[in-house]
Amino acid sequence: MKQFYVLISLVFFAAPSWAQSVCDDLWLSRNVIYDAHGYCFGSTLGKAIFDNNGCTSVDPALPPALQERITRIWAQDKALECAVDQSQTSISVYNQASRLRLLTQPIATEDNVKVCFGAQPDKPIVLHKDKTETSPVLAVIDTGDTLGWLHLNEGDWQFITLMSKSKPGKISSGWTDQAGNLQCDEIAG
Repeated sequence: MKQFYVLISLVFFAAPSWAQSVCDDLWLSRNVIYDAHGYCFGSTLGKAIFDNNGCTSVDPALPPALQERITRIWAQDKALECAVDQSQTSISVYNQASRLRLLTQPIATEDNVKVCFGAQPDKPIVLHKDKTETSPVLAVIDTGDTLGWLHLNEGDWQFITLMSKSKPGKISSGWTDQAGNLQCDEIAG
């Protein structure tokens, strides 16, 4: 199934450099949460991605909602038998700089992964930094864009990755609760 995820990523991004490992994605989501709460990374990978500036603990206290999210991420990680190489200095996650700034980290999945070619929204669809209408806008889905669903939905909220038709090569991602009736010219997945 990991191969299908990479295949969809390749189709979506149309270049091998954008291929993404679901395990790398899960690793990033989990560790962004830890980093935001002062975790001090010991691994080469953790230090390379997060640099330990401002770290305070190897066992930071997390609010219950974030601890539950970490538990869900670990469950996905274990179900997929992930083993991210901690000795490396980078991971394969598209749009990584933006992902580091998200307020709610998405949970990668191999189930129901799909790509929409030629989005046909009734009106522009806003992608947010968090699962709230008042959070900062990261991007807007417009007619003709290519979209990818590579993460679990959360209630009415979907985490969507966008390749803009009007800005070739520009990749954005974010949360929306407005894509329920979105039509596409073609769908893969």
